[in-house]
Amino acid sequence: MDQDSIGSEEEELTFQLYNTLRKHLGGVLPDVTSGWQLLHCIKVGMLPFLRSAALFFHYLNSTTPPADLLGVRQQLQGGGIIIRFPRESNRLIRLPEDYSVLINQASSFTCPRSGGDKSRAPTLCLVCGSLLCSQSYCCQTEVDGEDVGACTAHTFTCGAGLGLFLRRGNPLHLCLERYQKIERLWHQHGIAEVIGHAQEANQTLVTIDWQHL
Repeated sequence: MDQDSIGSEEEELTFQLYNTLRKHLGGVLPDVTSGWQLLHCIKVGMLPFLRSAALFFHYLNSTTPPADLLGVRQQLQGGGIIIRFPRESNRLIRLPEDYSVLINQASSFTCPRSGGDKSRAPTLCLVCGSLLCSQSYCCQTEVDGEDVGACTAHTFTCGAGLGLFLRRGNPLHLCLERYQKIERLWHQHGIAEVIGHAQEANQTLVTIDWQHL
């Protein structure tokens, strides 16, 4: 099989796969009429990832990189700037040292579904700073066929199903060390594991309907 026939087969199979995906996605993907153009766009889009993967494999196993990557390797060894605009790490919202500021803010929070009535249990999302009702039926909504509270519903749009919240309570002061520890756990995706261990140690936590918060 010659190179042209291999290329034509790749273009045809790629074109068929793209049209199948486009059909099942309801036409979200744009209409493409050229298999060659589609295959070219895919290769160009994959190239940065493949280059990074090849360099990583080289430095991990001392494998000789392809000749096309030698220039990138020399730039790395020479201290050249590879990432010009690194993304900052996500952070939890900054809290005041005196929680009375938050208590005053929460005391004026009104339930968005009760016609201006004040919320009985306002809760602050530590990821985005939104104030929500908690442990009440006023703001319950349906997620995947199940009735859940406002905080649980909020986690699906704010934290991929995981949330960190602060409820109004007695006047407190911020412990920066403990808050930074929580933030590190959040960065390391360790919140769910800590909650799981806490539930194993205290079975009464398992019986609480957390989804209604």
